[in-house]
Amino acid sequence: MRILLAPAAGWALAGIWCAAVAAQQAPPDPIMRIWTGVYSNAQAERGKAAYSAGCTDCHGFDLSGGAGPALSGPGFMTKWEGENLNSLFRKIRDSMPRNDPGRLTDQATVEIVAFILQSNGIPSGNAQLRANGETLSEFAIIPKTGPTRRSIPNFALVAVVGCLSGADRAWTLSQATDPRAAKDTAATPAELREAASASGTQAYRLVSVLPFQPAPHGGHKVYVRGLINRTAEATLLNVTGLQGVSETCGR
Repeated sequence: MRILLAPAAGWALAGIWCAAVAAQQAPPDPIMRIWTGVYSNAQAERGKAAYSAGCTDCHGFDLSGGAGPALSGPGFMTKWEGENLNSLFRKIRDSMPRNDPGRLTDQATVEIVAFILQSNGIPSGNAQLRANGETLSEFAIIPKTGPTRRSIPNFALVAVVGCLSGADRAWTLSQATDPRAAKDTAATPAELREAASASGTQAYRLVSVLPFQPAPHGGHKVYVRGLINRTAEATLLNVTGLQGVSETCGR
């Protein structure tokens, strides 16, 4: 017995399949690259052996810490979030072990880094993590749930929600949310509904906002995407998108 699909159903299934393939092939958020498999399991196993030989006295057999700080778990992520792997690599290579710093080779060091990543639930891949400062600097240590406010670097693309005010070329956001990493696409209807109840304590000075016609949104709650730049005077957003959320600034 054969089951025949109507042409419309066949096209629908084909569309679902194509969407699934496209989602799988979509490039990852650059900020989250560390979660794409940047070391191999074999590399982490060698790192485990090197760690066991010289690091457990201070950092514990399970990396939970002791005389030295934890290298696994929330404490590690809180301390290292936003730093790149080259900073961790150099810290280990140049100052560890504490009683005999500098004896670790680059290869042993990068394998210990791989073991630390594995111990923090960061997945392995097929590639070997290279003991190269330029390459290691490309990977930031970021929680799986995404970067928190303090770990988002300057000039990253972010999204915020806040109350828009200003005139002419001077526009600001107040009562605004903390920045979160974003892609340069318009907010979905679901995201805008969520934004309607969002508020915060941040303030942003908007740059290059005039092409997005801010005047009709003055006094309103808006969803803004832009490149963040924290300076000593203010936090700037170089605007790449602006959408209205609510005609009032309250919740």
